[in-house]
Amino acid sequence: FSWEVLEVSFQHLLPNFKECWWDHYLLDVFGCNLAGMLAGMWICRHYASKQFNWTGVKALPTTRAKMSRVLQQFTPFSWTSYSWKTLNSCKRLIQVVLMLAFVELCELNAFFLKHALWIPPPCHVNVARLILLWMLSFPAVREYYSYIDNPACNRIGSSLWLMMAIGSVET
Repeated sequence: FSWEVLEVSFQHLLPNFKECWWDHYLLDVFGCNLAGMLAGMWICRHYASKQFNWTGVKALPTTRAKMSRVLQQFTPFSWTSYSWKTLNSCKRLIQVVLMLAFVELCELNAFFLKHALWIPPPCHVNVARLILLWMLSFPAVREYYSYIDNPACNRIGSSLWLMMAIGSVET
């Protein structure tokens, strides 16, 4: 929902944000975004309790089972669940909202940089930048979670510092 508000707010500056009203609200908010959020929540709940089978490939009887096992090689050994406890206190709510606002700012930077520097969307520089930020966001969010959740942690990590520096310089 917040991204749709940003699109409506900045459509006078960024031409690719101009959409019909029904596309903003009906398709984006209640269509694709809602379906994506529900699917993501189902996947997270499913894998948080999944029992993994670590049988070797040679011991499996069928080719289909062997192919399935090979594809499972690329899934993580274990899943760590995080409880952000957003509504536990006013301080935690502000911390989570600030993180989400920073994420939205970094996403918005991608569009403004493309527009200001006249970079075409399929340009390899833009794609490489987005992939780099995407990969950097995993440890940065983990470090931020540790910083706000663990009282013994009194400093933020290097990935979070780097992500904050990139977001600040780009803005």
